[in-house]
Amino acid sequence: MLSKNEVGYDSSESAHTPFIPVQRESKVDFQEVKATFVRDNVETPERNAWPLRALEIANAQFGDWARVLLFPDDLGNIMLPRHDHGVSLVPPSGSSVSEALKKLDRLDRSSECYRRIQKFSDPRTSAVFLSVAPIDDPHYPDYKGLVDRGYKGLTHLDGLHRLIAWHLENKRTVPAYIAGL
Repeated sequence: MLSKNEVGYDSSESAHTPFIPVQRESKVDFQEVKATFVRDNVETPERNAWPLRALEIANAQFGDWARVLLFPDDLGNIMLPRHDHGVSLVPPSGSSVSEALKKLDRLDRSSECYRRIQKFSDPRTSAVFLSVAPIDDPHYPDYKGLVDRGYKGLTHLDGLHRLIAWHLENKRTVPAYIAGL
């Protein structure tokens, strides 16, 4: 197992790709990524089509997947695409998990979004799915604001409510699969 000092992403390939702090566990193939996603989401198959397609787009766009561990301090820096349930938790231009957390008190406590965030305060930690930059696909317009501004860095593909809940908690190391790492 690596220490936090032995982690990271070599940003020397591009001056526009920031350092991404992670504890890399292993390279994985896309079949393992999909199998993990399906296993972790077996209780909500009706919600799986959109994120599974996002994973496929990320695989085609970035390739190379890695399983990593994210530390509590790292969760707030992950970028989220637009997310709106009547209250713009994440604006069209995107925002970090930390910025979205500041808007949490504006959500209706009875809304599905708020309930889903609260649901993930239990001790179970499932994987989140990220990419090294936003996916760029016309069928996923929620990422357009991030693409248009040229954002490069860890970007949510699946697990938005979990990321917000776990950043609020600020004590959990989270397993993640990252496309392009």
